[in-house]
Amino acid sequence: MNQQLDLRYSHFDCSRIFRDVRSKPLPEIEQEQCYFLGYRIAIAHGYRYHHALILADGHDSLIKGVKGEYKAIQERSSESLSNIALVFMRNMAMQDHEMNMTIADSNIQAETEKILNKRDDNQFTVLGLQEDVVRLMSTNASDALNAIQLARSQSDKLLEVCQAHPVTKEFDVLFKLAAHRIKCLIGSTPAEDFLVH
Repeated sequence: MNQQLDLRYSHFDCSRIFRDVRSKPLPEIEQEQCYFLGYRIAIAHGYRYHHALILADGHDSLIKGVKGEYKAIQERSSESLSNIALVFMRNMAMQDHEMNMTIADSNIQAETEKILNKRDDNQFTVLGLQEDVVRLMSTNASDALNAIQLARSQSDKLLEVCQAHPVTKEFDVLFKLAAHRIKCLIGSTPAEDFLVH
């Protein structure tokens, strides 16, 4: 699992530490409370990307965590950052076998890939649960936070938000590595070959 990643874009990893923004913090970590966030940060000659993990137990705490990480990025930087945007968000429930089977059965993955394969920085796909049914929504938005707000009325629980940009494929790889660490941490996978802390 400790393979060298060949990433085209510059990434800064903060996904080894959780930002716990749950309204009712508990010692236990539940998989569906874990969110992987990906931000795009404008720099002098292009962009760099930042990823982090938050623990949220509802929509309000999710938004609080997204905004809290945005603020932390600004505070950690030695330069003035004027353009930071959330471009990727995925709930760890997306690693659940049953959830993957539901998505595969509904052909949502193929539809999502069709949308995301046409680069459009203002196009986002949103996967959400509405009464235990997985729904795909495509929306035009300035960033993933805006896409979340637009899709909120059509979903009880958000599972994933992705920008139609090639960096999404890299966030997907990084999400899977973070998901493996989290499974080790919460005890559902042996941690013998992977650094958890």
